Amino acid sequence: MKDHAHLSAVASTMLRIAHSRQAGQCGLSSHFVPWREWGINMTVEEFAKQYVNYPDQLNIRQMREMCGGICNKTSYNLRRKLDIPTGSVGRTVPVPKDAIIQHLYNQHCVENCNGPYIQVMRNFYADLYRDYPDVMTSFEIQQLVGYVRSAILRWLKDGKIKSFKCAEHYKIPKAYLIDFVVSPYYQQIGLKSKKHRLDMERFEVYYKTEVESNEW
Repeated sequence: MKDHAHLSAVASTMLRIAHSRQAGQCGLSSHFVPWREWGINMTVEEFAKQYVNYPDQLNIRQMREMCGGICNKTSYNLRRKLDIPTGSVGRTVPVPKDAIIQHLYNQHCVENCNGPYIQVMRNFYADLYRDYPDVMTSFEIQQLVGYVRSAILRWLKDGKIKSFKCAEHYKIPKAYLIDFVVSPYYQQIGLKSKKHRLDMERFEVYYKTEVESNEW
């Protein structure tokens, strides 16, 4: 019950972001993403962007803050787990930011790539796209996500949307499109298309229905 309430709050937060031109209008960091809910569709370098304002060598307060406000005892145990020197009484050893980022990436992305929220979102898009062919063209992708063709081609060229080429034309398996639309990159887009915002509104309703049905 508690987990369902938390995930529902995440959905509501992402919907507020969808209606904003910038995440800052929601009172959030420009790199805010509930990483635990979105899976592993990012590199550790992309994940690290949300911590760009932290120094390379952290003090204990900064480390605790990066880890979501953990207590002193938990931070001490974490440093021991990561083989980071804990110092002695009256002397604090700096904590390498890279070590904490790798720990958080492993915890929030790698270990939770099949979490319940992302699975519900995958099911939602599978239902939404069920009438489309299993392998689509870039024009069909444009219709589904509502972004201009130049953006679609850029995502294909950069590999953000996985695809293959047939006679110099992009072919996109439906499964690869779903991977893209549930990815942190797609959900972080600041100026979302009208179709993207509408899909997020529909997903919130879909998700609440799924939660309520599971509670019964």
